[in-house]
Amino acid sequence: MSFRPAVRTLSHQILLLLASALPLWAGEAQSTWPKQIEAGQWIVTMYQPQTDSFDGDTLEGRAAVSVKRVDDTGEPVFGAVWLSARLNIDREDRVATIRGLKVPEVRFADSREEDREALANLLEAEIPKWELTIDLDQLVADLGEDAEYSTTPGLKSDPPVFIHSSEPAVLLVYDGEPKTEAIPGTEGFERVVNTPFPVVRRQGGKTFYLFGGEEYWYASSDPKGAWAVTTSVPQAI
Repeated sequence: MSFRPAVRTLSHQILLLLASALPLWAGEAQSTWPKQIEAGQWIVTMYQPQTDSFDGDTLEGRAAVSVKRVDDTGEPVFGAVWLSARLNIDREDRVATIRGLKVPEVRFADSREEDREALANLLEAEIPKWELTIDLDQLVADLGEDAEYSTTPGLKSDPPVFIHSSEPAVLLVYDGEPKTEAIPGTEGFERVVNTPFPVVRRQGGKTFYLFGGEEYWYASSDPKGAWAVTTSVPQAI
């Protein structure tokens, strides 16, 4: 293979990709990466892959690679390879091992087609010898709740909604849509019963009142807000 060292600027892009890559092939300890192959006068180094998809028993991913001559003391040439692996799934031990691997694409700037094919053939022959294992639960967790082989169907990992207020505030919470019921012992008043906060109104009335503590009251035409401070609260309430 005769890669020319014209891709030094590309190497920074590839290394930035590596720095942000999730360790989805993490059944192998991170310390085992990068992997190195010596083929004749060439040294090929492959860095920890990043998984793009997991469908059925097929894992798709990509990895940065570098190539240099054994006797070359200069900078290696960096590029990227795309990987497609068939996996043996062990549901009991929750691990997966590579059963077959293809390298559908290799990218090096300013390289010849025969060089890329030679590198793809080399990786297809060598990678299965590494006996890589993949933690199935880690893979499923990183790819999301819809990935196959999940042990916790319906488990969501969506981040919570953060609400910021620059002034004192109360978060008014309802268990579902606001539901009103009559308040026993009163003449025509009702409250929203699926919130711990006192939200009341006259039965059939258009205005809801929320007691905010001490002398503070709020009013709204909708129990979900928006609320405004009010001093006009019916005496009976």
